[in-house]
Amino acid sequence: MEHQGFKVFFMMLAVIFLYGCANAPASSTGTYTAGGIVGESTVNGGAASGRSVSGETISGNAITGEAISGSIASVKEDGFQKNGKSRYENDDNRYKENEEFDGLIQYRLDGTKVREIELRIDCVQWVSNDWIYYTSWDEEYQDALYRIPIEKTKKGDRLLTDRREKIWKASGIDIYYATSSYLILEQESDDAELYKYDLKTKKKTKLMAGEEDVSPLSMAGHFVGDTQVPDCQDRTLMLDGELFFETYKNLYRLDPETGKIAAVCATGEKYVDFALYRGELYLLRDNELYHFDRKSKKAEIFISEERLIHQLGKLESKEITKLISEEMALARGRMYLVFRLQWRQEERETGRDVLYQRDGLFSMQITEPGRISREDVLMDYLDKKGKYETTASRAGELRAEHTCSFDEYTEGTACFEYCYKKKGKEYSQYIFYDLTTKEIEERDEDELVSE
Repeated sequence: MEHQGFKVFFMMLAVIFLYGCANAPASSTGTYTAGGIVGESTVNGGAASGRSVSGETISGNAITGEAISGSIASVKEDGFQKNGKSRYENDDNRYKENEEFDGLIQYRLDGTKVREIELRIDCVQWVSNDWIYYTSWDEEYQDALYRIPIEKTKKGDRLLTDRREKIWKASGIDIYYATSSYLILEQESDDAELYKYDLKTKKKTKLMAGEEDVSPLSMAGHFVGDTQVPDCQDRTLMLDGELFFETYKNLYRLDPETGKIAAVCATGEKYVDFALYRGELYLLRDNELYHFDRKSKKAEIFISEERLIHQLGKLESKEITKLISEEMALARGRMYLVFRLQWRQEERETGRDVLYQRDGLFSMQITEPGRISREDVLMDYLDKKGKYETTASRAGELRAEHTCSFDEYTEGTACFEYCYKKKGKEYSQYIFYDLTTKEIEERDEDELVSE
């Protein structure tokens, strides 16, 4: 019932149609920084066509106790305005490796294709007004990091490929941040290693090693204000001049200028999601919510897992035994959270114990973390739309899983997938729930494919 191939296609559609690509280009190359969002984004409704089911104006039960595009967000920090910019673009052009043959594709910022450049390339790593950084491979199948100087012309960038420079050779290289004087990058090894590379002295300084899976908090797929950052706008999260990285042990903040690293909170191997709202960073660490205090530089508990289980159990009138966090989203000052809920219930006919599972959408006002609400309009609709299907595990345990499950957040909506069978075949229907208006819209699988 997963329909994996279609999900990939659907996510591609979401990037093109729902994320609002082809936005106006930003004026300068920078990073995703935060210190107070300039203006608030308008949250769009559901898709343009399809069957619409109006949501009633109900506040919900509550318990007291919440094409390739240009840059999408302007941010002000200490009075200086910077633009959130894609790592793949500069002031005039955007670049992407050609996956069908060895080459580089150059675009204008409006998405218009300019030219294809013959080049032995694996991946575009970073683009500035002066350089394009990319990785390639050699006969020993090791990555080699190169940069090509850019000459600015009236028609756009001209790549001086005959003057390219080889910077580094290693097994696996990823640039996470770049300036005119240094790079912050990862070199894969038995343990992931994080380095600072001085472009003038060519000196390599190891910043982090000895912990598994060093990776940045990527902005792609996460929220700045009410706007979700599409994959084509990938950047490492930067807040108050510091980059954020996670490992299997901790979440860290890194000052790229000094190389100083400090732990924000422990992670273990827990799932970490995050969102930025008006310059404030919120973290979902498995089933616990944290707020990053910009003065103390520590993550403080916002809502504990124990409290969430207790409150969601009351809202669902069930004794919840386990939560599995999915994702978080923002809309109009509310934080939306999807959890997979688990509880046990006795089967009426046989008296056997059954493990029930379903996805639920809940929300809270960011300024009132003690008051969490159930999205009744959507949840009641899913109750009527779907059903529980019972299966037995190899060990004989009975499990009942709801046929409506969370798929993804798109711009301003939460999308759930309804799986059903018809004449022996499996089908999917997608249910879009507008986070602001609470309106519901259904889209069949073939509708989306035909578009």
